[in-house]
Amino acid sequence: MRATWKLKSLLAGSLVLGAALNASAGDFTERVEQAYAARTADPAVFDRLLTELERDSAQATEREREHLRLLLDYRKVLRGHYEAALGDAVALHDQAQDPEVRYRAALLVANTAGVAREFLLGLRYLERALQLREQVPESPWRHNALTVAGTLYNQYGQFALGRQYAEQALAEETLPPRLGCIAGQIRIEALHGLGMALDEAGDVESAIRACMAVGEPLVANGIRSTLAHYWAAKGRHRQAIALLQAHLPAIEATAYPWLIGEVRSQLAAYQLEVGNDTAAEPHARAAVKLAGGSHAGSVIAAH
Repeated sequence: MRATWKLKSLLAGSLVLGAALNASAGDFTERVEQAYAARTADPAVFDRLLTELERDSAQATEREREHLRLLLDYRKVLRGHYEAALGDAVALHDQAQDPEVRYRAALLVANTAGVAREFLLGLRYLERALQLREQVPESPWRHNALTVAGTLYNQYGQFALGRQYAEQALAEETLPPRLGCIAGQIRIEALHGLGMALDEAGDVESAIRACMAVGEPLVANGIRSTLAHYWAAKGRHRQAIALLQAHLPAIEATAYPWLIGEVRSQLAAYQLEVGNDTAAEPHARAAVKLAGGSHAGSVIAAH
């Protein structure tokens, strides 16, 4: 499996998550934006905000309820329920009155379709998102189409296009730091997919630091997973094991089934490569357990 961070493509701009900890019956729209920012950075805050928003939805406007519905679809993706997320996000794209909601829903469909291996559906909704992009007010979300495109093409094995879109996003002067983190991950994955050498001490480490600086451990650990693949391909299995093992607690803390399953699979394979069958077994069992639900497939769909 290859870690992909679509998740990675749909992140809102930097917001202070501490405010979310104190939100109760506060402004609904403000809490919606806090939830968008928290969804991959802090799963516990994200879940709590969604509980609050669902509780208060009767007082929300139609536009706010559309955003809440989209957030609930994001949660389905994060839990590995890709088909359910796809079905509702497609319906939301068709039904929403707000062009921004339709745009975000199209991006979520494109991203999730790549993970679910429904490539034609993904490309169709990527095209729709690009058409809607000009109707979206100037905001961090306008850049998401580029990172979703990069992610989607990486998932399809079209790494030259994935790299192109990632580098196009990184060249934009107004790119928010969170999307810069995601674009950096997409670029590194594309370079690896193209069989190119990775600048481990430069590009890779700086990309990981950039993601940690904006509170995105999910994407940072996706980069580490790609680096481990790169090392293993060069026969550096023990180095790859040490990297993933050191960060396994943080990876499991993300509660993201795809990433956890991917890393567990990698650890099992690499331990077998070095002749350590005993150490490989628990990782293999954990990976199989995760794959037994609806989490099988690609490891990322969360931007």
